[in-house]
Parts: sequence; structure tokens; C-alpha cells
Amino acid sequence: MRMVPVRGGGGAGVVLAGALVAVASAPAFAERLTLEACIGLALKNNPVVIESEARLKRADADVLGAWSGFLPSARVSGTWSHPEEPVFVPDRAAFFGETWSANLSAGLTLFDGLGNVSGYRQASHGRKSARASHRKAMQDVMLETQRRFFEVGKRKALVDVQREAVRLSAEQLKKTRTMKDLGAATQADVYKAEVDHSNNRLAELRADRDLAIGKAILAASLGLDPLEEIELADEDLAITEAMGLDDASRRALEVNPALLSSEAGLDAGRSGVSFAKSGRYPSLDLFYASNYYNVELKDFDDEHIQWSYGAQVNLTIFDGLLTKSRIRRAEADLLAARRTVESTRRDVLLAVRQAYLDLEIARQSIEVAEEAVRSSEEDLRLAQERYKIGEGTILDVIDAQVNLTRSKTDRITTIYDARLAQSALRNAIGDTPVPEPAP
Repeated sequence: MRMVPVRGGGGAGVVLAGALVAVASAPAFAERLTLEACIGLALKNNPVVIESEARLKRADADVLGAWSGFLPSARVSGTWSHPEEPVFVPDRAAFFGETWSANLSAGLTLFDGLGNVSGYRQASHGRKSARASHRKAMQDVMLETQRRFFEVGKRKALVDVQREAVRLSAEQLKKTRTMKDLGAATQADVYKAEVDHSNNRLAELRADRDLAIGKAILAASLGLDPLEEIELADEDLAITEAMGLDDASRRALEVNPALLSSEAGLDAGRSGVSFAKSGRYPSLDLFYASNYYNVELKDFDDEHIQWSYGAQVNLTIFDGLLTKSRIRRAEADLLAARRTVESTRRDVLLAVRQAYLDLEIARQSIEVAEEAVRSSEEDLRLAQERYKIGEGTILDVIDAQVNLTRSKTDRITTIYDARLAQSALRNAIGDTPVPEPAP
């Protein structure tokens, strides 16, 4: 692939554009930012990624809480009381103005209609869904960062194109004035050349402005000061070979995080129905309790300590239709989750197909744009020769210069569009490598 050449520009327009940029910009960023560095900053500072990471941590906490259904519980309590009237204790034959008591109890649920199992599965599937959603959020931010990064690169290359156009129009204006002095051109030709040169200078100023705006947008998205001038390192724009559409679609159905998240949500919905139905079944619990009571904080013997243990069965006969309401709600959530999976599956396949076609068109457009540049360069050369010998007009030369500038602009656009289309295809598939969340 032939890359866009980077050339130096000249002319008064370049000096004016540089002055405007220098005035509007803050001191330059210390180092050139690579694409990898920009992605790292975006993942660190983007609020969408931060929020998805928080949801993942909440899902981890839900899984930890779900373990409580399997583990025993234990409580310790103590009481000191001072009654309004002293308490007479017969075995002590005395009155006491305060009493002490303590309690230790423990319990373990052996069966609750498998509600603990369903609750744990629901929380686990919820964590899986949150993890996939977090991955999707990071991939989307990475793609958006690449888009803004390459947009800056494209605008920078377009500035070089406009500077080249300014140089060519300046040279043509100089030649036209010389030809006019020699009687080979008219004053009208000089005016036309001057107008063309001025238009190119204005276009250069607009290109410089667009570049500065693109850098500010990128800086803000990275969490940097948009008033601070940043410089970007060059990135490889070569397009690697991509897998076929069928392979890409199959891969997307296996790894796309949006689809994986919806499927995990469907599994969580099934567990939610089971959890709701557990309220219809009896529960079986084991318990142990030890109680201490005395008017003095001493004598920890069998006389003052009582203990008990046993098993307890509970069955709710009627709960005001609460369980039935929970079951219907869970079933409605399950139906919605099933529809979400079906819709997400279609959306993923559609996104892959669109991204694949965009990449294929971008590949072909590069070849067409390269040929257009070569043809425009030859057309300009011939137009200049014809005008020089009096067989053409200055308008022919200006039109040829405009066509050359447009062709170079199209070539740059197609190259950057193809590079971004490749990243968009990987994002649509869902296999863009992302940093794994901390455990």
C-alpha cells in the first residue's frame, strides 16, 4: 500500500496559520502520545468504563452475599439492666439493683426449597453479565478513542495537502505574473491565479483550525486539559487480512460481549424464577442457643447457664399472594431476557455484516483513490504545459490543481477510513483485546 507523503509547505498562508495555532495553543505535551497510550488514558478516565467497573464490583458483592445462604449464622448479645425497684433473689435472700444476661445462638439452614442454590446461581450469572458488559464498554471506548486518534492523524495529513496546494498555487501565480510581463498572459489570468491562491490559503487556515479542534476533542476524551497542545506519534495504517464474513459471524456469536451479557442475563432470569418458587416449599433449620442470666456478672455454672439445640421446620401456608407475585415478576423478567438475547443476536450479526462490507469497500476505495491521484498529477502537468505554450487557459490549470487536491484528500480519507473500518470490524465481532478487570 502506498502511504500519504508528508511534505513541508510554504507561502504566507502557512506562516499565518502557524501563528494562529501558536496563539490558540498552550505549551506542547511533553511526549508524543501513541495510540496505545491514548487507549490507556481513555480506559482510566472514561466515565462509562468507570461506571461499568462499579457495576461489576457490585455484582461481585452480590455473589459474596449469596454465599450466606449456605453458611451458618452466629449471634452474641448481652444485656445489663437496672430496674426501677430492686429485684429480690430468693436463693441469695437479698435485693439486687441490676441484672446481667448474655445469649449465644447459632443456626444453619439445611433446606429452603433450593432458594440458596438459586440465589447463588442468579448472582453468579449476574456477575458474568456484568463482566461481559464491562468488557463491551471498554471495547467501545477503545474504538471511539481510535476513531478520534485517527481523525487527528487524518486532519494533520489534510493540513499537509492544503499546504502543498498553497505551494502549487503560489508557484502558478508567480509563473502567471512572469508570463504577463512577457505578454504571454493577461491581467485577468493573474487575477484568477491570485483568487485561487487566496482560496487555498483560506482552506489551509480552516484545515489548521480543524486539526486544533480534533486534538482538543481527543484530549478531553482522554481526561486531559483540552487547552493543552498534544502531539501524537505516527501509527501503522496498513490493513491486515481479515477473516471471511461467515467466520466473522461465527466468531461474534462465540465471543461478542454484548451477546454474552444478554445470555448471562437469561440464565440469571431462569435462576430468578427458581428462587421465587422456593417460597412455596418448607424450610429446615438447625439451631443452637446458650443463655446466661444472673444478678451478678459471675458464677458461670450450670445453674445460671441454659442451652438448647434442635431442628425447626417452617412452611408458609398463605403469604397474601406475595410468592405468586414474585414468581410472575420473575417469569416476566425471564421473558424479557429471552427477547433481549434474540434481539442482541440479530444486532450482532447485522453489525458484523455492516462492518465487514465497510472494510471491503474501504479496501477497494484505496486503490481507486491511488489511481485518481496519479491521474490528477498527470492532468495538472499537461494543463500547465498547454497553458505555457498558449493552448490552454489558466482556468484549466486551476481546475487541475483543485482536482489534484481533492484526489489527495480522498486518498487520505480512504486510508484512514479503512484503518478504522478494520478496528470497527473487530469491535463488532467482540474480540478486541482489553485489560482484564482486577479480581
